[in-house]
Amino acid sequence: MCTPNSDVEQNKIKSTIQQIAPPDQAKEPLKEFEYRKATEISGATSYIFEDDKKPKLNLNINGTIANLSNVNALLTFLDLPKVTKLVPERSSITGYRFHRAQYYWEDYPLGNLTINRSICGSGSNQYDCVWKVIVSGNKKEQ
Repeated sequence: MCTPNSDVEQNKIKSTIQQIAPPDQAKEPLKEFEYRKATEISGATSYIFEDDKKPKLNLNINGTIANLSNVNALLTFLDLPKVTKLVPERSSITGYRFHRAQYYWEDYPLGNLTINRSICGSGSNQYDCVWKVIVSGNKKEQ
Protein backbone atom coordinates (compact mmCIF):
# COMPACT_ATOMS: atom_id res chain seq x y z
CA MET A 1 0.00 0.00 0.00
CA CYS A 2 1.26 3.46 -0.84
CA THR A 3 0.14 6.35 1.32
CA PRO A 4 0.96 10.07 1.34
CA ASN A 5 3.86 11.34 3.46
CA SER A 6 2.84 14.96 3.93
CA ASP A 7 -0.13 17.34 4.17
CA VAL A 8 0.63 18.61 0.66
CA GLU A 9 0.40 15.07 -0.73
CA GLN A 10 -2.79 14.49 1.27
CA ASN A 11 -4.44 17.60 -0.24
CA LYS A 12 -3.32 16.61 -3.74
CA ILE A 13 -4.88 13.19 -3.25
CA LYS A 14 -8.17 14.62 -1.99
CA SER A 15 -8.54 16.91 -5.02
CA THR A 16 -7.74 14.18 -7.55
CA ILE A 17 -9.80 11.46 -5.88
CA GLN A 18 -12.97 13.49 -6.43
CA GLN A 19 -12.55 12.92 -10.18
CA ILE A 20 -11.94 9.17 -9.93
CA ALA A 21 -14.14 8.17 -6.98
CA PRO A 22 -16.65 5.38 -7.66
CA PRO A 23 -20.30 6.57 -7.95
CA ASP A 24 -21.43 5.13 -4.61
CA GLN A 25 -18.55 6.88 -2.86
CA ALA A 26 -19.34 10.38 -4.12
CA LYS A 27 -21.17 11.42 -0.94
CA GLU A 28 -19.00 9.45 1.46
CA PRO A 29 -15.76 10.77 2.93
CA LEU A 30 -12.98 10.54 0.39
CA LYS A 31 -10.97 7.34 0.52
CA GLU A 32 -7.40 6.78 -0.44
CA PHE A 33 -7.17 4.15 -3.14
CA GLU A 34 -4.82 1.41 -2.12
CA TYR A 35 -2.45 0.11 -4.74
CA ARG A 36 0.63 -2.04 -4.97
CA LYS A 37 3.58 -0.84 -7.02
CA ALA A 38 5.42 -3.73 -8.66
CA THR A 39 8.32 -4.19 -11.05
CA GLU A 40 7.48 -6.74 -13.73
CA ILE A 41 10.01 -9.24 -15.10
CA SER A 42 10.15 -7.07 -18.24
CA GLY A 43 11.26 -4.10 -16.13
CA ALA A 44 7.90 -2.33 -16.48
CA THR A 45 6.42 -0.66 -13.42
CA SER A 46 2.85 -1.63 -12.56
CA TYR A 47 0.40 0.06 -10.22
CA ILE A 48 -2.19 -2.54 -9.23
CA PHE A 49 -5.42 -1.60 -7.48
CA GLU A 50 -6.40 -4.63 -5.41
CA ASP A 51 -8.97 -3.12 -3.05
CA ASP A 52 -12.72 -3.60 -3.63
CA LYS A 53 -13.11 0.03 -4.69
CA LYS A 54 -10.97 1.00 -7.62
CA PRO A 55 -10.61 4.34 -9.46
CA LYS A 56 -13.47 5.14 -11.82
CA LEU A 57 -12.80 5.45 -15.55
CA ASN A 58 -15.36 7.54 -17.48
CA LEU A 59 -16.21 5.88 -20.78
CA ASN A 60 -18.43 6.69 -23.73
CA ILE A 61 -21.04 4.18 -24.84
CA ASN A 62 -18.62 2.80 -27.46
CA GLY A 63 -15.90 2.03 -24.88
CA THR A 64 -13.68 5.02 -25.61
CA ILE A 65 -12.43 7.14 -22.74
CA ALA A 66 -14.83 10.04 -22.22
CA ASN A 67 -12.43 12.73 -21.03
CA LEU A 68 -8.77 13.45 -20.54
CA SER A 69 -9.19 14.97 -17.08
CA ASN A 70 -10.36 11.63 -15.67
CA VAL A 71 -7.21 9.85 -16.91
CA ASN A 72 -4.95 12.70 -15.78
CA ALA A 73 -6.52 12.71 -12.30
CA LEU A 74 -5.57 9.06 -11.97
CA LEU A 75 -2.02 9.70 -13.21
CA THR A 76 -1.67 12.65 -10.81
CA PHE A 77 -2.82 10.40 -7.97
CA LEU A 78 -0.03 7.95 -8.92
CA ASP A 79 2.47 10.84 -9.24
CA LEU A 80 2.97 10.14 -12.95
CA PRO A 81 3.13 12.59 -15.88
CA LYS A 82 -0.16 13.47 -17.56
CA VAL A 83 -1.20 12.46 -21.08
CA THR A 84 -2.05 15.03 -23.73
CA LYS A 85 -4.51 13.06 -25.86
CA LEU A 86 -7.11 10.34 -25.63
CA VAL A 87 -6.55 6.96 -27.28
CA PRO A 88 -9.06 4.35 -28.46
CA GLU A 89 -9.38 0.94 -26.87
CA ARG A 90 -6.31 -1.01 -27.98
CA SER A 91 -8.29 -3.91 -29.53
CA SER A 92 -9.86 -1.50 -32.03
CA ILE A 93 -6.35 -0.88 -33.39
CA THR A 94 -4.78 -4.35 -33.16
CA GLY A 95 -7.87 -6.48 -33.78
CA TYR A 96 -6.85 -8.80 -30.93
CA ARG A 97 -9.53 -9.70 -28.37
CA PHE A 98 -6.97 -9.85 -25.55
CA HIS A 99 -6.36 -6.11 -26.03
CA ARG A 100 -9.95 -5.34 -25.03
CA ALA A 101 -10.21 -3.09 -22.00
CA GLN A 102 -6.69 -1.72 -22.58
CA TYR A 103 -5.76 1.84 -23.45
CA TYR A 104 -2.22 2.31 -24.76
CA TRP A 105 -0.10 5.45 -25.19
CA GLU A 106 3.11 4.91 -27.19
CA ASP A 107 4.23 8.51 -26.86
CA TYR A 108 4.11 8.73 -23.07
CA PRO A 109 6.96 10.77 -21.50
CA LEU A 110 8.24 7.74 -19.54
CA GLY A 111 7.94 5.25 -22.42
CA ASN A 112 4.69 3.34 -22.97
CA LEU A 113 1.60 3.69 -20.79
CA THR A 114 -1.14 1.07 -20.56
CA ILE A 115 -4.31 1.46 -18.52
CA ASN A 116 -6.31 -1.72 -17.95
CA ARG A 117 -9.97 -1.40 -17.09
CA SER A 118 -12.53 -3.72 -15.57
CA ILE A 119 -16.09 -3.62 -14.25
CA CYS A 120 -16.28 -2.91 -10.52
CA GLY A 121 -19.10 -2.90 -7.99
CA SER A 122 -22.26 -4.95 -8.21
CA GLY A 123 -25.88 -4.55 -9.19
CA SER A 124 -26.90 -0.95 -9.77
CA ASN A 125 -23.53 0.24 -8.40
CA GLN A 126 -21.44 -1.16 -11.28
CA TYR A 127 -18.93 1.15 -12.91
CA ASP A 128 -15.93 1.02 -15.25
CA CYS A 129 -12.76 1.11 -13.22
CA VAL A 130 -8.98 0.91 -13.51
CA TRP A 131 -7.38 -2.17 -12.02
CA LYS A 132 -3.84 -1.74 -13.38
CA VAL A 133 -1.59 0.97 -14.82
CA ILE A 134 1.66 -0.10 -16.53
CA VAL A 135 4.58 2.13 -17.46
CA SER A 136 7.11 0.32 -19.65
CA GLY A 137 10.12 1.15 -21.69
CA ASN A 138 12.46 4.09 -21.73
CA LYS A 139 11.54 7.01 -23.98
CA LYS A 140 15.17 7.54 -25.01
CA GLU A 141 15.44 3.94 -26.28
CA GLN A 142 12.44 4.18 -28.61
